[in-house]
Amino acid sequence: MSVNFYAVTPDHTPSDTEPGLHIGQSTATSRFLLRSHEEPDLKSWAAWTKFLQRPDVTIVSESGYTLTFQELADDVMRRHDSQGMFMTPRHVHRPKHGPEYFADAQGFEFCRVAFH
Repeated sequence: MSVNFYAVTPDHTPSDTEPGLHIGQSTATSRFLLRSHEEPDLKSWAAWTKFLQRPDVTIVSESGYTLTFQELADDVMRRHDSQGMFMTPRHVHRPKHGPEYFADAQGFEFCRVAFH
């Protein structure tokens, strides 16, 4: 099972096709997969952290519940660090996944293209 998360801002409001700017996806047994964006420039966990803490950003799940930044960050970090859990890396740095997947300097896993 997976859950997608979105950032709702004045520039990224819910529509018929997207509930906001896609942050990424949490799954039961894998590390959190973050979505990279060219505009705004969101290609690292550090950039996402700064963006998501802005006062005009609301974080929502695909089912519509609202999270605080800290709740989302705790999930991302717990899955990244695999504290006490078996978390499968998505191995986005391996060539078989293609150039649309990468890991940032801290090892957080990203996808350059839309996914759900």
